[in-house]
Amino acid sequence: MTVNTVLGSIADEQTGAASLNEYVLLGLPGWNLPPEADLDENKFFEQAKQRLLVFKQAGGSLIVDNSGITMGRRADFLQTLSRVTGVHIVPSTGFPDELGTPGHFYPDRGRDADYLARLFTNEMNLGMVTNGMVRTTIKPGLIRTGYVKWPMTEIEDNCHRAAASASSTRRRFSR
Repeated sequence: MTVNTVLGSIADEQTGAASLNEYVLLGLPGWNLPPEADLDENKFFEQAKQRLLVFKQAGGSLIVDNSGITMGRRADFLQTLSRVTGVHIVPSTGFPDELGTPGHFYPDRGRDADYLARLFTNEMNLGMVTNGMVRTTIKPGLIRTGYVKWPMTEIEDNCHRAAASASSTRRRFSR
C-alpha cells in the first residue's frame, strides 16, 4: 500500500508518526481578496517551516493537510515546504462542508454528485489544481468531506456521495 504525498507516493511503512488533521494554510474562499489582506508569503513560509521542523525534531514525519480544494490549499507551497523540511505532507481534494464550498459547486448551478465525483477523480488521476487555476502533477492522498450540522445539506450530501464514488472507482474523467 502507498500514500500520496506532495512529493509523490511513499510506502505506508514510511509514514512514521503522523498528525492527521492539519491546515498549513486555512481560509474560507476569498480570504485573500480583501484590500486589507496582507499575507507576506515568505514570512509565513518561514513560520510554517519552523513549526514543521519542531514537529520533525519531536519525532513526527507526516502531516495530513485537510484544507481540500477551497480552504487555502496551495499544492505548490506544500510541495516546497515538504522538500525543505523533509516532513511528508499528504494533500487533500474535496470540500469540508457547505460553508467551505463556493456557490458555483452548488446543485442549483447544475453541479450534482456526478460532477463533483469527476472533479475529485480528475484531481486524483491528473493532479491537483493550485493558484491561478494551474493543474499540477501533485495527487491528493484523500478526499475531504464534512458537514456543519445534521441533517446534511444537499451540497454536503453531494460531496459525500461524490467522494464515495470517486474513491471506489478507477474511472478516468477528463475536463
